[in-house]
Amino acid sequence: MAHAALVSLARTLKLVWGGDQLIDRVFGGANRNIESLYGKIVDLQTFLEDFPEKYAPSVRRFETDIKICCQKLEDLIESFVTLTGTVLPGLGDTEERNSLVQILDTHIADIKSLIEYVDSIIEVATKIKRICKEDVPANTYTSSSSSTSSLRRSRPTGQETIVGVNDDLNKIKDRVTNDELNLCFIHVIGTGGIGKTTLARNVYEDPVVEQQFDVRFWVMITQEYHIVKILQGLLPKQGPTSEEPAQEFNELERKLQEPVEKRYLIVLDDMWHGEVWNRIRRAFPDDRIGSRVIVTTRLSDVAAAVDSSSTLHQMQFLNEDQSWTLLREKVYGQEPCVHELEEVGKIIARNCKGLPLTLVVIAGLLKANKTKDYWESVAKNINEAIARNDDEFFAILSLSYDNLPHHLKACFLYMGIFPEDYRIPINKLIKLWVAEGFIRPKGSKSLEELAEEYLEDLVNRSLVLVTKKRSNGKIRFCGIHDVLREFTIQRGHEENFLQHYRYGYTGKLNLPKIPSMLRRLIVNTAGVDSLMDDIYESPLRSLLYFSLYRTGFTTFTSMFLLLRVVDGLKIKAKGFPDQILNLVNLRYLALMYKYTKSCYIPAAISKLENLETLIVNKKSDDYISRMCNLFMPSEIWKMPQLRHLVVYRMIILPYPEGEELGESYSILHNMQTLHVTNLSFTMEVIERLPNLKKLRINYFQPSHELSPTYYTSNFLYLYQLEELNLESGGIDFVQNTSLFPQNLKKLTLKGCRISWEIMSVVASLPYLEVLKLMKNSFIGREWEVTEEFSSLKHLEMESIGLEDWILESNHFPCLEKLIIRWCDKLKEVPESIGDIATLKKLTVKKCNFDVEESVRKIQEQQWDLGNDDLKVHIVSMHS
Repeated sequence: MAHAALVSLARTLKLVWGGDQLIDRVFGGANRNIESLYGKIVDLQTFLEDFPEKYAPSVRRFETDIKICCQKLEDLIESFVTLTGTVLPGLGDTEERNSLVQILDTHIADIKSLIEYVDSIIEVATKIKRICKEDVPANTYTSSSSSTSSLRRSRPTGQETIVGVNDDLNKIKDRVTNDELNLCFIHVIGTGGIGKTTLARNVYEDPVVEQQFDVRFWVMITQEYHIVKILQGLLPKQGPTSEEPAQEFNELERKLQEPVEKRYLIVLDDMWHGEVWNRIRRAFPDDRIGSRVIVTTRLSDVAAAVDSSSTLHQMQFLNEDQSWTLLREKVYGQEPCVHELEEVGKIIARNCKGLPLTLVVIAGLLKANKTKDYWESVAKNINEAIARNDDEFFAILSLSYDNLPHHLKACFLYMGIFPEDYRIPINKLIKLWVAEGFIRPKGSKSLEELAEEYLEDLVNRSLVLVTKKRSNGKIRFCGIHDVLREFTIQRGHEENFLQHYRYGYTGKLNLPKIPSMLRRLIVNTAGVDSLMDDIYESPLRSLLYFSLYRTGFTTFTSMFLLLRVVDGLKIKAKGFPDQILNLVNLRYLALMYKYTKSCYIPAAISKLENLETLIVNKKSDDYISRMCNLFMPSEIWKMPQLRHLVVYRMIILPYPEGEELGESYSILHNMQTLHVTNLSFTMEVIERLPNLKKLRINYFQPSHELSPTYYTSNFLYLYQLEELNLESGGIDFVQNTSLFPQNLKKLTLKGCRISWEIMSVVASLPYLEVLKLMKNSFIGREWEVTEEFSSLKHLEMESIGLEDWILESNHFPCLEKLIIRWCDKLKEVPESIGDIATLKKLTVKKCNFDVEESVRKIQEQQWDLGNDDLKVHIVSMHS
């Protein structure tokens, strides 16, 4: 976690850089002193990222020192900023003021002392780097933090009974025993405990497979590996050698390259590093006699390093029936389950969420205690039952965490903040990672783009599950298996990284002792009054509420002046909690309003100078509340750090004009996401949003006003805009052919009443991948497509009055998904749609009989042509 602490401190230094709160009193009035410290912090980040994995055990304590030093330094700096910026000015010439000044002087002394300690850390890092350069040749070995044996060449102990993976077994056996003469690689991918090794073992020991190969080897390559021993494991047993390691490596490699004229099957089990393959790849000759190599790994990039052309075999979780079968067999063998335990046993199996390792471990507990009371207690919380009884289970899961690159560890542990079975919105997760300071700036990419890459890496490592994708193919929601979530909570607690305040599996409040250096608290109960005394001194950075919190939200939250993240979307506030405006370190603020009249965000919101994300949702109990507006102050334009302004329902954001504009109003260089209503996009507004990427804007005609000018034609000058969601109610758009910026990738229109002739302009957008045409977006009976939509992958039409749709298949060369909903006037879906080679899914819902019949006809034609890949889904008007 040292890396996350370094990245976070570096961002904090950037925020205070150039300010006057710290320059004069702490850093001697010189920017270069901050710049020097910042440079040292960045150097330490690079040191950890480049650090050889084989030295990880010896540097573990060194990393802890780095983390603690950085966290204390950051706490002191932000405390100083908070006290001088918000508390001190309000005290006047009082005894309290003098007392606070003494505290600030102590802070300054402590900061300077910690800066000196950073210098000593740099010295240690320099020594370690020198030792690394002088170490043994790279061919000898590489290792990491695992303490397990580096090589297991012993044969597997025989086939195991497997449940629910017969299809997997048959597919792998077919690939192993087919007639292909070239050397083939079979990659088995999946999260820890999903059964990769069991599957490979059953293939390896299968009699048919055994007869087909002259030579078979099973090599287990764990996180700590030794190249020479791996190569030795691929040869018949030899006597000891007196050669130097580098010479021995070269000799072994030479022997393995000699023609063997024997068909071999080799299993490389539990491979963690692509570089292992890079060092031993020449030891696998392709004599074109049908040899095979099976690789099991949790990491898809490792499989790609071995052979990127081979299809990955992704292991899937067991379903409920398969889970119960495996659990029952592990507890009772071939005997039937006792009738009174069968129902609760099935509940336990279901709660294991399809992970074989969990089922096997739980079966061990149930086998030792076959009483209904015990089984019911286990059913209430599988994860806590495992945690109390099986250290080895979490040791297996620890391998995945220990093998993570430094920059991913905090991001993975952060998955533990979310409730069990929670569908995690990616947009929210990424904003939180950025606000927490986990993302290190790199090149020209935004922090959000880098965070998305981090997420994809965690998915590729089988640690995060994709639960739903967006129309553009990117991840929309993700999740994490329950046992991995429990692991992140346990490890997060050990690291003072996070802690849940929740009900335990017994139904009683889980009130753990709060660590003095706790960074994140997750509230899963209705109130935390009893916690206030215990946690008051903690330097909390994040406070996230995942329950319908009822009492003392504002009082409790405002206690922690160093908070960066406040997520109160479960809090039904009747007005803006003004006390939160004292939390000047806030970077992420999410609130829920419950109101039946318009609400106002105070102008003092601009005091939150570091705020990056502001999310305001509205609890809509009836039509009246849904029509209420949320008024933002013009002071929003004074917040240069703001990146995302996300407000649901109608939001009024005035733009200051004339004399109101002054130097205090900023160009919002960081603003990427904006939700707004009735904003006139004058060129002044455009110039203040130079990097806007996502715009959701609603235009509604006020009943008491003449139609104002909204300058929508200026959208063209939003050069960085990638997503535009434009909705109109009562406003007819001018048929402007230059309405849309050229970098758009996603366009959603509703109520705009644009003529179909303008669609040629939409087609000309070179990067457009997603087009959604909602109710009354276009008007006219006929859409004749005349231009090619060169990049469009997703087309959606809903509640539009289109009757005739005329097109050729070459107009949509990349289309993968077509969805048509509630288009009751449409006569048919053109036959040429079926001829689009890239089309994978065609959905029609609640249209009419003729549309449904035309889609069935398309499906039949494609079946006749042998195209079984096109998936057709029809929801009838009468269903």
